[in-house]
This record gives sequence, C-alpha cells and structure tokens, in this order.
Amino acid sequence: MQSIDIVVPCYNYSRYLRECVDSILGQDGCLIRILIIDDASSDGSVEVARDLAARDSRVELSIHADNKGHIKTYNEGIAWARQTYFLLLSADDLLAPGALKRAADLLDANPGVAFVHGRAITFWGGVPPIKTDVASTPPRIVPGPQFIANICANPVNPVTTATAVVRTSVQKKVGLYKHALPHAGDLEMWLRCAMYGDVGEIYNIQGFRRMHDSNMCMLYAADGLMIRDFTQRYQAFQIFFAEHDHDLNDGEQLRTSANYQLADQIIDEAREQFRKKRLYSSFELLQLAFRVAPAIFLNSRWWLRVARWFWRRAGRILAGVCPRY
Repeated sequence: MQSIDIVVPCYNYSRYLRECVDSILGQDGCLIRILIIDDASSDGSVEVARDLAARDSRVELSIHADNKGHIKTYNEGIAWARQTYFLLLSADDLLAPGALKRAADLLDANPGVAFVHGRAITFWGGVPPIKTDVASTPPRIVPGPQFIANICANPVNPVTTATAVVRTSVQKKVGLYKHALPHAGDLEMWLRCAMYGDVGEIYNIQGFRRMHDSNMCMLYAADGLMIRDFTQRYQAFQIFFAEHDHDLNDGEQLRTSANYQLADQIIDEAREQFRKKRLYSSFELLQLAFRVAPAIFLNSRWWLRVARWFWRRAGRILAGVCPRY
C-alpha cells in the first residue's frame, strides 16, 4: 500500500475546508498524511483545521501568523513532503472517490512516470454533482517530450491541479513553484515535471473543482479580459525554455510553436474584444501578440483576418449612418 502526502493550502476557506479534508480521509487503498497550511485566515479556518487535526492523527497543521501568499505556501508543502507520492489540493476542491488509489496504481505500474492526472468536474455552489464514474478508456502513458510538444501546440494548461499526483522524488528534483508566475506556476510546473519522466492520463473523474466568487482565477479575471492570463502563460514558457532549452532536442522549434500558437489565441481574443466595441482592449491584445510572436504579423493569413474585422465593423457603421432608399 503506497503512501501519499497531501498538502491543503487554505486562506479564508473555512466553509469548504472540512469537506475537502473529508474527501481525502475517505480514500481507500493508500496510506495518507495531510498537512493543512493556513495562510493567516481571518474567517475561522484555523478553528476548523484544529478540530480536523484533533479528530484524526493523519492531519497535521501549519498556521501562518502573517499572510505569505499562495506560492510560498505551496513551496512550504513541497518542502514538507517525504512520502512516495505528493498532491497539492486547494481547500475549496475535492477528491473523487478512489482517486488516490487509481493514481498510485498507475504510478506503481509505471516507474518512469513523473506524475499522473485525470478528469475533473467543475461545479458552482456548495454540493458537487453526484456521478457514477466508470471510465470506458484505460489510462494511457504520454512520453514526457510528447506531453511538452502537445502543450506547445496548444498552449493552455491541460492539468487540473486537484487531480495531479506527483512522484515525490521527481517533485524534489523539479523544485519549487516560481514566484514570478503567481497565476501560471502550475503550467510551468507540469512542463518541468515532464522533463523528468512520462505523464499518466486517467480518464476517470479524479477530482471536483469548485467555482465561487472568491476563486483566485475569478479575481484574476475580474475585468473580463485575458491580457494578464496570456501574459503569465507567455512568461511561463519564457522561463521554462530559458532553463531547459538545452535539454530538449528541438527546444527552439518548440519555443517558436508555443509563442506562435499563443499569439494566435491572443489575436482571437483581440477579435472578440473588437466585436464587443472594446477597441482599446483589442489594441492592447494585438500589441501583446506582437511581443509574443512578431513573425505572426508577417503572415498573410493574419492580415486577412484583421481586414475582415475592419470590413465587418465598417459595414455595420455605414449601415447605421447611410440612408436606405
């Protein structure tokens, strides 16, 4: 029976913390050790955490007197981990029944796998959806270089952190989350992990991701724009390739692919902002796309897209000011 260390960072999530920890303690087939790290909450989270620790010896506490932020909190958890496998689970998320055993079994059977992840259900409200989950597709192993190439071809984070169980020895080699990437550190982390091994993909539902008004991602995108998200993803690739370009057989090609595809996504968002008559936002996004991949603006396909935006917009304007007979 394999042992798994689970770190539960918590900041003002007292209303979710107990349910999160219960979803871990209810897992079968693994030896579990939990560290709740409270980052100076002011809502009663500490009292909930202390009660959980008093009820179950598998639960440990680390209570911050001052708020250190989520990156330092995550890294404290990595430093604490010492068991075979490691999971970082936010206090507002939940594990699906059987998730840890499925992850540990796949890691046990494949020593060359650095980490595994699976499907997650995103839900709003207090109660996760009840779903009987029997995957019709068996897990698969993606070679590390292929995993990296896949992300570069579609530069979004394919891994829900609540489902990602990492081999602790790999996590120690990979190191800590980057303070320069407060909102894309997980994307860069999975790229780094894939440098040290393959990636297991589980098609069962492995976790539940809770959405609410206090989510970091909700606050991050509160203005309805994607500029900060795109900028963080660009920086994640910049940092990753700056450190590992020499370790990749086709590092420069992968970097070019990631930048080009990300710029293409930014241009699509610029078009959407233009459609919504947010001209300044559209212009800001186009500036960012140029910074990410200047060569994309030499592509005739891009200019055709821009011409179509302006043509459609001009057509609407003319339709509104020109008399009809």
